[in-house]
Amino acid sequence: MKYSVSIYRLIILMIAVSNVYTQNDTIMYSSHRFGIYFGMGYNMHNPEFSELPGIPNCCPKFNNGNGFGINLGLSHEYRFDNKFSFLTKIGYYDDSALLSRVENELVSVDFEPYDGEFEHTIDATLASIAIKPMLGYKFYDSNINNEINILSSLSIYAGFRLGALLTKDYTQQEKIIDPADRGKFIDTDSQIRNESNGELPNANAINFSISTAMRGEFPLNQDRTFSLSAELGYDYQLTNIVSDRDWNKSSLLANIGIIYTPLQKKEQIIAFDTLLPLPNAAIRAVGVDNGKEVPKATLRIEEYLSEKIQPLLNYVFFSHSDSQIPERYKSLDSKKANDFSIDKLYDSGTLDTYYHILNIIGKRMQQYPTAKITLTGCNSGMGFEKSNSELSRDRARNVADYISKIWKIDPDRIKIIVRNLPEKPSNINKDDGIAENRRVEINSDTWSVIAPVIIFDTIRKATPPIIRFYPENKGTVHAKKWVINAYQQRMIQKSLFGDNPVPEKVDWNIDENKNNIPKFDSPLYINFQLLDSDGKELVSADTELPLEQITISDKQQEHVLDKKLDRFSLILFDFDRSEINGSNQIIAQMINSKLSNSEAIRIIGYTDRMGDEIYNNELSMQRAKSLSELLNADADEVNGYGESIELYDNELPEGRFYSRTVEVIAETPVQW
Repeated sequence: MKYSVSIYRLIILMIAVSNVYTQNDTIMYSSHRFGIYFGMGYNMHNPEFSELPGIPNCCPKFNNGNGFGINLGLSHEYRFDNKFSFLTKIGYYDDSALLSRVENELVSVDFEPYDGEFEHTIDATLASIAIKPMLGYKFYDSNINNEINILSSLSIYAGFRLGALLTKDYTQQEKIIDPADRGKFIDTDSQIRNESNGELPNANAINFSISTAMRGEFPLNQDRTFSLSAELGYDYQLTNIVSDRDWNKSSLLANIGIIYTPLQKKEQIIAFDTLLPLPNAAIRAVGVDNGKEVPKATLRIEEYLSEKIQPLLNYVFFSHSDSQIPERYKSLDSKKANDFSIDKLYDSGTLDTYYHILNIIGKRMQQYPTAKITLTGCNSGMGFEKSNSELSRDRARNVADYISKIWKIDPDRIKIIVRNLPEKPSNINKDDGIAENRRVEINSDTWSVIAPVIIFDTIRKATPPIIRFYPENKGTVHAKKWVINAYQQRMIQKSLFGDNPVPEKVDWNIDENKNNIPKFDSPLYINFQLLDSDGKELVSADTELPLEQITISDKQQEHVLDKKLDRFSLILFDFDRSEINGSNQIIAQMINSKLSNSEAIRIIGYTDRMGDEIYNNELSMQRAKSLSELLNADADEVNGYGESIELYDNELPEGRFYSRTVEVIAETPVQW
């Protein structure tokens, strides 16, 4: 065991302390990032020569030139940690420019002296394929606090550019520009001489530049896997464009691009490195069950069969004065629609399933070819939306168009009704209620089209459900960042982290995210790491937490008495009402048929956040009692939690509707 403990203490900072920046409770980002970019460059050439090798020219000396060119390519960035990275670009760079020199010369016009002007030009067309390796430093990052800001990060880069010349053409001439109307060269009898074109003689095939850049990134999606980048750069070429001429250049570059940062699984395999021991530090772990601490607990992970009835909220909500379906609703193209299966949603949460409502409706209308739906477009009746029946119609039309075009449903099977306020509106005196009234209601003449989603699954539950960590730092180490890691078989299961000061205790609610539930029948190890004010990485000794896995297969082999854990929900209680009517009566009948063999039944009512807290507690209790009276079951608990537990995000209208619910939680014995 000593050897195991010693090995597990060797955890690299890039997976421990750097997780402070690169992950939240459910997301960890890959160290590899991929991008494409496109932009323009302003090329500033610095020639110091009179003529190209072997090309006649009477210019005193070219000393400036400029031009514009495009640049585009691909990029890969490897992040060492949250601050430092290595960026590699491979791309096409147009370095073209027009070199120009005006020469003043005294000439004779009509036998009189005249101060004439001659313009010497070389139009150089230059393009390279180049690689740009650069070191990067991120000096601003909004992701540290898991914020979604307009500007996600700012970084600076420095490196070099190594290019291979692809295009090296030129066009040269000398032209009389004053007097333009009467002047001619004797040898050409025209205003132009020393004309020449072709490939630049003695052009260097390889060019080398130093490069710098500053990049800002702007998140394009909630997970921040896609970002828009805006970059300003500067390249200074150290090699001459023509080998035996003094001629280099510099470029100001402005690029935009798309960067993709893949997500990676939380169960990251731990790399090994030596961390400094954290003196006088330790971490203690206890279990917490029903609010009470359980010292020296063995973590028990048990599998149960489960059935869940998840009602389908048949409303689509819209933004103020807008008729476009919001982006949070999942849209598919026709190809993805063919592959869509409602069964694949078993692993999705309630709201994630709801956001597929139009796909669920479309799929079911394919399955029930005689079914018809009615779309009722509504508005809030406030401000711009007041009496705006055309807005209500457009909302319903957009829903109809999606179902018809993507799911190939005959438009004759879709009826549109237009209203102002819904028939049963939410509170028009509250902002939440106003937002809820901006909706399209979906009803069908076939119950199966809007029926609940029934999910059969295997769930894993932890006992005790909460592990409480007590980190102890008794020394003089001043923590800049702290991390608590729980890992199993060299895989991180959970990281909890924060800034100074180190808290007295930290709780890990294991059931909160099933991806964090340990998967192996082996001990769980916990350690406590610090990044101190000097940048040193320190780690405490490991603590072992015994763990026991009990699978359904284990219980079947041992023929033990098991239980099935089911959760059923009702929704669509009318605003401020507790009566069970409409579709809820059908759902109640479905639930009732599944409770005949249940041993433990809990019926819990909830409300959204609107209204007085005391009143909401009473309303939720009345909703629970209404369902209890309807069911033929002897419930062990009938209670109302009001708004004290926020089941779903109450900032969203759909979250508030789903919170107006009664849940039935049933335990049914199973004999294997």
